[in-house]
Amino acid sequence: MSSILDTLLVATQNETPREIAKEKPARKLKLTTFAFERAYKYAELACKVAGRSVECGGYLIAPITSEDGIAWDSYLSGGQIGQGALYTLNGDDVIRANNALRGEGYKIIGWWHSHGMMNTFFSGTDVEGQQMCLNKTAAYNHFTESRERNLKNLESRVENGTLILEDKDNSTRCEIPLQDGQQAPEIRSMKIVEEKKIGYTYGLVVNANKSHPEPYSEIATREFSDGTKKSRDQSEVVELDVVPVSEYYMLDEARMEEEVKSKVSLEPAFSMPSIEFAPRKWLKRFWNGYDEEPVEERNPRNGNKVKHVESEQPKQELAAQTNEDLVAIVDGDSHPFIGQPKEDRR
Repeated sequence: MSSILDTLLVATQNETPREIAKEKPARKLKLTTFAFERAYKYAELACKVAGRSVECGGYLIAPITSEDGIAWDSYLSGGQIGQGALYTLNGDDVIRANNALRGEGYKIIGWWHSHGMMNTFFSGTDVEGQQMCLNKTAAYNHFTESRERNLKNLESRVENGTLILEDKDNSTRCEIPLQDGQQAPEIRSMKIVEEKKIGYTYGLVVNANKSHPEPYSEIATREFSDGTKKSRDQSEVVELDVVPVSEYYMLDEARMEEEVKSKVSLEPAFSMPSIEFAPRKWLKRFWNGYDEEPVEERNPRNGNKVKHVESEQPKQELAAQTNEDLVAIVDGDSHPFIGQPKEDRR
């Protein structure tokens, strides 16, 4: 991890102030070295506590008053389930976490999660999480972007004391009121400068694989159309800009490990369905012939119908097994273990 962090820091330090100033706001995922290392440490500790590869996650946060788009810390969310290959983001959880963090002077400007020991990328579930985070943060988390449009083939005319300029090539129309007696100027070209507020959210993926620690980062943006409530949302892969911090800091690994244990519930590595055994009462119907209508049976545990598998074995062989064979009822469906000694049954 240190090698990739060193590379990112060197790249940032080599940029001149002029180059940094020309960079559009929020077109890079910007976070401090503290936030970067915290996210990786949480990913590593979650796998350590679980004893296997699991995912965890939380939010990228910044002081409420900050407007520089820099994530100052990686916050580990509570009440999550550490699973081997899944981390989901819930809209209600984002709102609750943001309200709690605002009480401490912070706001959510993005989210982060780990991929355990796997490579970093955005899965289909992550794409949904990115949209969810944008929906809940774009209203207060935004930057301003200036855009210029050059209109070169203007047609002008005066109607009812208003100068009308039209650029049919760009489907643009401008109306300029004229004062009484004012002569309409002749305008053939013009430049329009617009400032738009664009909502955004960050998405960061890290892992605990020290041999392949490269992070993955995207920025989702929301641009509202003028005069309408419609918006244009998009998310794109961007560079990660790790910003050095002047203050000295040190990660408290022991405290972070306790935080992982208290906030991340680990599900079992694998789970088996509950199994009940019931006598093979349905064998009785074979003595009265295969054409007899079977009596409907239900699992007394959950009330589900018990399905039976027809057997082509002779009745004598089935009768010999009646006292030994059992039917396994798994989630309401029955699976007979026929012709297997007891010690071979699973």
